[in-house]
Amino acid sequence: MNPAKQTSAPTSIDLTNLSDEALASLAVEVPREIAQRKSKAEQEFFEETRARMAVLGISWDRLRKRVPGGTTSGKRVTSHEDKRSAVRPKYRDPKTGSTWSGRGGAPKWLSDHIAAGGSKDELRIPDPDTKA
Repeated sequence: MNPAKQTSAPTSIDLTNLSDEALASLAVEVPREIAQRKSKAEQEFFEETRARMAVLGISWDRLRKRVPGGTTSGKRVTSHEDKRSAVRPKYRDPKTGSTWSGRGGAPKWLSDHIAAGGSKDELRIPDPDTKA
C-alpha cells in the first residue's frame, strides 16, 4: 500500500448530513475501492513472494509442500473450484427460495419440512432435461 496516500480516518463518519444520492454513491464506490485496494495488495504480495522465492531458490513445489493445506506427496494441490463443476439444485424451499443440490448435509428448512410431515419429493425442482 502507498503510505503517502493513506490518511488517518476519523473514528466515525456522520452520515446523517449526506444526501440520499451521496449515500447511494458511497454504497457503490466504497466496495469498489476496497476491492481495488485488496487486488493491489494481493498483486504486491505475490510479486514480493516471487522475488523472495527467487532470492532463496525456493520452487513453487517446495512452497506448496511447506504451506499448511499443501501436500507432502508432491502432487499438485487444486482448489475445489478448479476441479468440480457447479451442481444443479434439486430441492427448493417454497418459503425463501433457498435451494439445495442434495449433496452434503440437508438444510434446516428441508429437515423442518420432513419433520412437519412433508416429503422431500414435494420440494424437488423438476429436471429441465426430463420431459413431463
